[in-house]
Amino acid sequence: MHSSSSSSNSRSRRTGLLPAEILVNRRKFGVNKLEIKKRESLWKKFLRQFVDLLVIVLIIASLLSFAFGEMVDGAVILAIVFINALIGFFQEYKTERMLEALQELVAPTARVLRSSKEMVISASEVVVGDILILEEGMKVPADAILFEANELKIDESILTGESIPVRKFLESKQQSERKVFSSTTIVSGSGKAICSAVGRETEFGKIAKLATHTQKSESPLTKEMKSIGVFVGKVSLGISAILFAIGYFFQNLSPIESLLFAVAVAVAAVQEGLPVTLTTALALGMQRLARKRALIRELKSVETLGGTTVICSDKTGTLTCNQMSVSRGWLAEADEFLVSGGGYNPQKGKVEVEKTDTAARLLFSIADFCNESALVKRGKNWNIVGDPTEGALKVVARKFALPVRKIKLTQTFPFESDRKRMSVVLDNKIFTKGAPEQLLAVCTHYLHGKVVRRLDAKARKKILNQTNVFANDALRVLGFAYRNLKRKEQLTAKTAEQNLVFVGLLGMRDAPRSEVREAVQLCQQAGIRITAVTGDNGLTAAAIGREIGIADEDTPIFIGEQLRKMSSRELKKILRQKQNLIFARVQPADKLRIVESYKKIQEVVAVTGDGVNDAPALKCADIGVAMGRTGSDVAKEAANLVLTDDSFASIITAVAEGRRIYANMRKFILYIFSSNIGELVVIFAAVLIAFPAPLTAVLILMVDLGTDLLPSLALGVDPLEPAVMQQSPRNPKRRIMEKNFILHLLWIGGMIGILVLIGYFWILYKDGWSWGETLIFDSEIHRRGMSFAFATLVIAQLFNSFNFRSETTSIFSPKIRSNPLLWGAVAISALLAVVVVELPVAQNAFRTASLSLHEWGVVVALSASILFFEEMRKVILNLKFRHS
Repeated sequence: MHSSSSSSNSRSRRTGLLPAEILVNRRKFGVNKLEIKKRESLWKKFLRQFVDLLVIVLIIASLLSFAFGEMVDGAVILAIVFINALIGFFQEYKTERMLEALQELVAPTARVLRSSKEMVISASEVVVGDILILEEGMKVPADAILFEANELKIDESILTGESIPVRKFLESKQQSERKVFSSTTIVSGSGKAICSAVGRETEFGKIAKLATHTQKSESPLTKEMKSIGVFVGKVSLGISAILFAIGYFFQNLSPIESLLFAVAVAVAAVQEGLPVTLTTALALGMQRLARKRALIRELKSVETLGGTTVICSDKTGTLTCNQMSVSRGWLAEADEFLVSGGGYNPQKGKVEVEKTDTAARLLFSIADFCNESALVKRGKNWNIVGDPTEGALKVVARKFALPVRKIKLTQTFPFESDRKRMSVVLDNKIFTKGAPEQLLAVCTHYLHGKVVRRLDAKARKKILNQTNVFANDALRVLGFAYRNLKRKEQLTAKTAEQNLVFVGLLGMRDAPRSEVREAVQLCQQAGIRITAVTGDNGLTAAAIGREIGIADEDTPIFIGEQLRKMSSRELKKILRQKQNLIFARVQPADKLRIVESYKKIQEVVAVTGDGVNDAPALKCADIGVAMGRTGSDVAKEAANLVLTDDSFASIITAVAEGRRIYANMRKFILYIFSSNIGELVVIFAAVLIAFPAPLTAVLILMVDLGTDLLPSLALGVDPLEPAVMQQSPRNPKRRIMEKNFILHLLWIGGMIGILVLIGYFWILYKDGWSWGETLIFDSEIHRRGMSFAFATLVIAQLFNSFNFRSETTSIFSPKIRSNPLLWGAVAISALLAVVVVELPVAQNAFRTASLSLHEWGVVVALSASILFFEEMRKVILNLKFRHS
């Protein structure tokens, strides 16, 4: 049995699968697709826009209006509901298209051997048992076991978070060193492997499956809107029921008349313009973020960003450039020197050592020639072909201004795990690089300036001490040596690497992004903690953390193994510390546990990541932030926010935008609700004195959707106040509809209602009506009274819009000029009010009547007094604050 299996396996390696075997394996093991998420149909997406209590109340109101013959009222309400649904639908649709455009950038092909022929097929057609042909630059299409490997190095950061490529060895006893994983990238070398798993059974797929089973929690905004919706729904339905009973039992109105009046009150209580205003404010915020290289996948996530209290950030590619670069060097018996500029552009930065230094020229010559990578320029961008570590050496050689020389190497002795060295032979020299300890083992001398000296115990110790200095600063350290060749010397790796002359050390790292330090400072000013969660080494993470400002000497570092031994209680205790933390060598389940624990202690968590290993945590987070350039499809699918520039600084920009939206949301909710309360005060007053309503349902809709909508939209785009990013994040438990907010609404809404009633009775008395006289509905005097009440309500609200630009600052501060859109919105809304009252066509539709120029003057004067009342409130509030 074993012999038959071995023979079949040997044949398969030579020829690949046969057509019949492909079909059998596809049926047995499945297709090489993840199919993580089923796309929601367009009609379901559209219908979902109507699942909201405020919208449902409006639909019921419109149906009742149609049922009782109020066709204009019903049509206007229904039109508004439909427009709001369209806005929400198209914004979601547009965002999904943006994400799909990013996902199409992934190469979907694989090279395989089948029936003794090499062919390129779709990655989805790969089956278990396929012979995969792996080459530099390719993405591995499925999990596989290597049976051939030629200097193979693979970037597995998408799965592990490790920034250093992993070398694969066939002779290794550890299976992980003989196995390649789906969606990882081949950095250098080549190989062949037998596919062992496809689709959801790959390591990539298993983590993706974990991500799909992780539940996404509701955003704070969703909870807030539900809370407001339930509150308003209960109030409006309760008030309507009371008014129906009063009309039917005490005012002797017919059931139909009582019901229509109750509907009018429901329309007054429900903020028809709120869904439109909120959706538009979020959509505009989303567009602003898109221009700043941050794509929001869900509208409601824009506001959630503003409430972020903790950012769990990946290190590689987010805080750092994901590009290895030499930062420090050391020549034997000389001082340490620095290398400035990160990344692969050799024109940015310099080597701070004399170009004429003989030892330095030799050091960089060894780094340049003992190297299998290449530095290439495509357009304005510089890139590395090959291993990033070797690429960093090519870059530093160019920074040193070493001339590019095309020299044919006589022999090359590649890096091997047991030697941990690489050597090349050119001209009459051997150049060697490798791990300092292994390199020193074959060195007998060292170069001091131009003089070669014997490597005694003291010199050896000094070199090792300098190696430790670099290593303790989380640098990856390589040593460099050479020797002159004897004539006709027959060389092997063992004989070549003898009696070498040590030259120096170079320390390299994945440098922090240039903009990150400033972004971290903004985070600290904004009261946001940063927790580094990485698969990399803890010392490396700590060194980068110290450089960018998220860590100091006292910052605790927790290793994944420690984390897995902690109880939930112990972990929560650590996370409650009001300081930045570092978690290193973590696995996907560890990162997910950290995020879940933060949420359990009431933190609003943003998580950054690019790999499949990050997907579960991204989905669990309040805000998942995926990398657009280097991120996997699974990570982008799990995230709320996709950064097209992969920069941590863009997260801070998004947080500022989220805070701006929340602040503006308070403004326009105050503005819209104060109008509704003013309307309710007017209607209740009319009920109490058995008067025809001063405002009909259609006039109320005209206020809410015609004249109030534009100013509320303008308040929704109010500029960000600088102080906002210097304040601590708001308490996640805090709601907009808190006690002080409601008291403010009642105060300003009540004052507007009183002003409207004063104007209403003034015009009635002016037209000859006297107290106790029956006021006939839709008479000329009633129409003029309604027109004056409508005009006063609208103009008072327009003045009120300036009050709400700040809840504490006077409207006469310079800030009043910073939003020209509000001035335009006020002008258009005022003109619309004049049209409704004065235009004959509008008079027929809205049952209004013309006002004289003098009467319009009274409207403006009466309405403007709302500024005085609100200014007095601010003065009293500020005095109280100063003395508290």
